[in-house]
Amino acid sequence: MPASAFFALSALGAILLSVCFFAPRFTVWRVETPGSFEWDRGLEFVEQCLAPWVPSNEPALQWRYLPPWVAWLTGLRGKSALILPWIGLFAWLATSAALIVRRTGDRVLALAAACLLGTTGGAFTITTWFGMNDGWYLVGLTVLALGRGHWTLILPTLLCPWIDERFILALPLTWLCRRWLAERRMEPVPWFLREWLVLGCGIAIYGAVRIGLSGPSAGKGELEFLRNVSRDVPLFVTSVPLGWFMGWRAAWFVVLAIPVVAWINGQRWVAARFFATTLVTMVVLVIVATDLSRSVIALLPLALTAIVAAAGSIERRQAASLALTGLVVLNLFLPYAHITSDNVYLVNSLPSELIRYWNSCGT
Repeated sequence: MPASAFFALSALGAILLSVCFFAPRFTVWRVETPGSFEWDRGLEFVEQCLAPWVPSNEPALQWRYLPPWVAWLTGLRGKSALILPWIGLFAWLATSAALIVRRTGDRVLALAAACLLGTTGGAFTITTWFGMNDGWYLVGLTVLALGRGHWTLILPTLLCPWIDERFILALPLTWLCRRWLAERRMEPVPWFLREWLVLGCGIAIYGAVRIGLSGPSAGKGELEFLRNVSRDVPLFVTSVPLGWFMGWRAAWFVVLAIPVVAWINGQRWVAARFFATTLVTMVVLVIVATDLSRSVIALLPLALTAIVAAAGSIERRQAASLALTGLVVLNLFLPYAHITSDNVYLVNSLPSELIRYWNSCGT
């Protein structure tokens, strides 16, 4: 099978698996419901796509210009623009499979990895809610963590901040994973300041344009938004552990594999760097965003790096593929709920949602 066909089928298979076990609420799809979890962001995104040059009234969308501009330039209008997040999900899973194959040469491992990612909160956010373009910034994190060459540094940092600011928050951890892989694979390791110069230029361009377009009021709206979110943190702090768990569920074994194994093997400094960077990233995400199970997917580089690192030999690749398959099965049978602030939103299986939809049509 051609490589491109394999990557596409891996992504499609992972999405189908995801939707079968964790389906959207089709009853809510029938009617636009402003203020609901499913429609709230989607309706705002549809309006933004009609005139992407006009600042959105939704604070979370004000500087996420790239997806609406892509929709506008490609002629996606109205609800047709809601297909863009699904394309982003497909692109993320296909890119992950492609880069894992490039790094390991193992298609079975790549397929298992794509299916595992498809059973995480990052995928469910896109398939069960409208207008969530997280898949596109996750493509950037994937390319930055597993890619080679300067273009894999330049393009993500130039484009992804305009998709979601979570990319910037995950950047230190992503770079740490990239460097760790390069050192283990005996790849040329350039002076780290050179890489951070490239990354810094991309972020600086984003910051300069954002401040320039904001004018004299630059930062006031963002600071007010952050103050409001931070003020609410004590109200939902008890939901944080559950929210973090729901983001990855069984896949946490993969996310935490590198720092845990490094600690066990006596590489205390390596483990400490990973633990500290991961914890800081998670805490910052809680402070700036209340959608806990969605935000923690920003730890994606850790999972991808662990998968690639586990494939050192044929025997290890086979063991890693088997382990990932087991985690996929476990994730399919573990319940999943979106945790936003102190709200719990349970996601049901496809048969349950089809029965519910059928009953609603009868009434």
